[in-house]
Amino acid sequence: MDRATSLEADRIDLSVEPPFELGSATVDPAAHEYRIGTTATRMQPQPIKVLVALHRKIGRVVTREELVDRCWDGRIVGEDVINRAIFLLRQFAKSAGGFEIETVPRAGYRLVTVERSARPRQRGWLYAGVGVAFVAAAIGIVSYRSLEREPAPAALAVAIVPFTAEHGNPMERRLAADTDESLARMLTESGFSVTNPSTGAAAIRPRGHRSDQQQRRRC
Repeated sequence: MDRATSLEADRIDLSVEPPFELGSATVDPAAHEYRIGTTATRMQPQPIKVLVALHRKIGRVVTREELVDRCWDGRIVGEDVINRAIFLLRQFAKSAGGFEIETVPRAGYRLVTVERSARPRQRGWLYAGVGVAFVAAAIGIVSYRSLEREPAPAALAVAIVPFTAEHGNPMERRLAADTDESLARMLTESGFSVTNPSTGAAAIRPRGHRSDQQQRRRC
């Protein structure tokens, strides 16, 4: 078989090309479109021919000469025409996922499949590892601070010596008792622990409270 006959046999006729899957897309060469989910998108015939040529030799290099022979029927085309077709197909690859079109220097192009679940899974493990490390670090910081935390200081204790009425005047005794109570309440509300040094009991007494000695004297 001579070269002319071979090229004729290899030329791509979109009308007889069957649909095929690439990534998340279904390519329909005869309809000049691809479908992702329920959305159909039109594509120019020449980029689809290049895609078919690359898909036929998936994983292997397709030279520029082969692309010209199969997709442009052997006509002379500039490199910018081929470059534009490859650019459009790479944009399609970004949308569909699952494959890439590699440039092989001084050789041509190659369509390779990409494991779609690999990168998300790796990223998920990375995020999970970072999350675990963050939680562990937070627990460590809290534990360290708990160990270093000093115990809360105890309330300051203040002893109040009761005021006394030297002359036994009932009005003076009442004034002395009220003064004791007012001072004790003021200190207690300020956070002090107030006690009576003679008894060790709390110094605050209910208003109107009288000692047993005072009650006996009144009787």
